[in-house]
Amino acid sequence: MRIRTIGIGVLLALLLGACGGSPSGASAIPGQIAFVSDRDGSRQIFVVRPDGRALTQITRGGSYHVAPAWSPDSRQLAYVSDRADRTWQIYVMNADGSGQRRLVAHPPASDDNPSWSPDGARIAFDVFYANNFDIAVVAADGSTLASTTHDATADTHPTWSPAGSRIAFESGSGDDKDDIYTMRADGSELTNLTNDPAHDAVPEWSPDGARIAFVSDRSGNRDVYLMSADGSGVTNLTNDPADDGSPTWSPDGAWLAFVSNRGGNFDIYTMRADGTAVTNLTHSQAVDADPAWGR
Repeated sequence: MRIRTIGIGVLLALLLGACGGSPSGASAIPGQIAFVSDRDGSRQIFVVRPDGRALTQITRGGSYHVAPAWSPDSRQLAYVSDRADRTWQIYVMNADGSGQRRLVAHPPASDDNPSWSPDGARIAFDVFYANNFDIAVVAADGSTLASTTHDATADTHPTWSPAGSRIAFESGSGDDKDDIYTMRADGSELTNLTNDPAHDAVPEWSPDGARIAFVSDRSGNRDVYLMSADGSGVTNLTNDPADDGSPTWSPDGAWLAFVSNRGGNFDIYTMRADGTAVTNLTHSQAVDADPAWGR
């Protein structure tokens, strides 16, 4: 597992100051949050309610299970596992951890960061092969696989627009100077949204399509930022001396979950979409990372 801003299998020091406990009105926050933790000795996927209740481990075993991504109806999770071929491959399972099946099998390539299309028909992800990362798209039943980027830069962390017409992703030379781009699902109409000398990474499109959350070190350390879908109106949401990352939206677009080490280790936090009401959700001595907010 890694706290996801770049390459596979590498745990980055990426990732409130607010006190613990549930945020005001937490019981009314919708959905469930999947995340990765090594609290049982290996990296496994857990699910928890936004108020911290009903914590459930849904994967087990000696292999790592990371990078969970909910299907649009939240009945399934795509994820990444190293259980076969000594490579990271995309798997799909039911929301309770049952019915696990391998979706993509193309070693020696390694896959990461799956993201479902809004209609549930396709899954975008990044592929590491021949010492480079590209974005690929596979049918949700695994029947077709196509690469959508073909260049020398590292293209990772795809996220679909709610309309399904575009994919946002991070791209760069791997020297901590990545930018956020968007493109059509076939790789055409490439647009640089951030065009900043800092490292801009891990985009997450809001449910209404109007905004994109992302991670940047433009303030001197990694914070969660928000911008309009056209790249304008960039705002630092976390603005904390700790490292914050891996933002994910609540289904109603009113909240974000993210990862931070502001409490001394990596935990999952939640906050309102304006950066207020920051709350430590997981309170664990383990490394908790890769949050994904489902219905």
